Amino acid sequence: STSRTTIVCAGSISDRKGTDIFLKVAELLKDKPYDFVWLGQFSDTGYSNWIQKTQYKLNLSNVTFKNPNSQLDYYSVIGQSDVFFSTSREESLGLSMMEALFLAKPVVALNSGGSSLIIDESNGLIIHSFDAENIAHDFNDFIETRLSHFINNVSTSVLNEYDLQAEFIRWESLLMKIAL
Repeated sequence: STSRTTIVCAGSISDRKGTDIFLKVAELLKDKPYDFVWLGQFSDTGYSNWIQKTQYKLNLSNVTFKNPNSQLDYYSVIGQSDVFFSTSREESLGLSMMEALFLAKPVVALNSGGSSLIIDESNGLIIHSFDAENIAHDFNDFIETRLSHFINNVSTSVLNEYDLQAEFIRWESLLMKIAL
């Protein structure tokens, strides 16, 4: 049997976080051995309702929405995944991406602002498109050609290349420039 690749995304279920992009990419890649997990809570909004109905209508058995019971549960799901996927249309700090990097997971992110400050070739991939077909193509290419490198080297390379203290110094410098 073919092993499956677990792809995790996290955030509020919203247009800003690109939940619709997440569903569309999952639909386009439904014939691949990929399991898509969204960590976040449905809210009482029309958008959340539309996402639920769209998932049901598309019959996406490769998609799971999970509301973590605790911070530990949240980190556990990310820690057991193969890759973190950020579908945000706009992102400033990218905390969930940083958490995934800290847990030694490669990150594939849309070029949504903040993602390009922390994601590069050493720790993942920035996708320069918001078109679902382009995203699905680039994402699938990353999984098929580069993901094994990260999995085989996870014990040291990703975690060591991501220096949290240096990242905070970069953010402090950036914020000081903005404040002036």
